[in-house]
Amino acid sequence: MMKKNFSETQKEDVAYEGKIFEIIHKSVIINSKKKVFEIARRSPGVRIIILKDNKILLTKEYRRELKSHDYRLPGGKVFDTLNDFNKKRNSKNFMSQISKAAVKECAEETGVIPKKIIYYHTSKARSE
Repeated sequence: MMKKNFSETQKEDVAYEGKIFEIIHKSVIINSKKKVFEIARRSPGVRIIILKDNKILLTKEYRRELKSHDYRLPGGKVFDTLNDFNKKRNSKNFMSQISKAAVKECAEETGVIPKKIIYYHTSKARSE
């Protein structure tokens, strides 16, 4: 099996910029051949794991894209737009904004006001 030689450029070109997401073109060189990947990027959201008596609380929501209901962890957007996120992501109180969003989404979707928020993990909402 041949080992692939892989390198990635730092340059990103914004192919599309919408209100809540953008499409990035990122160049990658694989075995001396340049390939361009499309990456969908959006501002972060929160999901809340609510535990009580060894049970996890899920919400049941109607999802237009599915034309059906879906079970999921409660949560939602931290920022309303990608532009808001880009302005605030390097601020000193960034993590407190995330915690406030978690409390707000939890209360809106479940009626539960969390007593304690513990940060667990950041995932990247990307298609790479």
